[in-house]
Amino acid sequence: MSSSNDASVIFWVFLGVRLLLAFLILVFVGASIWCWNNGYENAVWGLGSAAVMLAGMIVLFTGMSRKYRGMMNRRRHD
Repeated sequence: MSSSNDASVIFWVFLGVRLLLAFLILVFVGASIWCWNNGYENAVWGLGSAAVMLAGMIVLFTGMSRKYRGMMNRRRHD
C-alpha cells in the first residue's frame, strides 16, 4: 500500500466520523427542541451537553486528521 493511498483512506475515515458526529448533533438538537416544546426542560440540559461534547469531538478529530495528514506529507517528501 502506498502512502498516498493510506492518506486518502485516513481522510475518508475521518470525514465519515465527522459527518456521523454532525448528524448526531442535529439529532440531539432536534430532540432537545422537541423536549423543550413538550415541557421536558431537564432533558434539554443533558441533550445540550451531549451535543456540545460531540462538537468538541468533531474539533478534536479535525485537528487529529490535519496533524496526521501533515505527518504523512512530511514522510513522503523525505
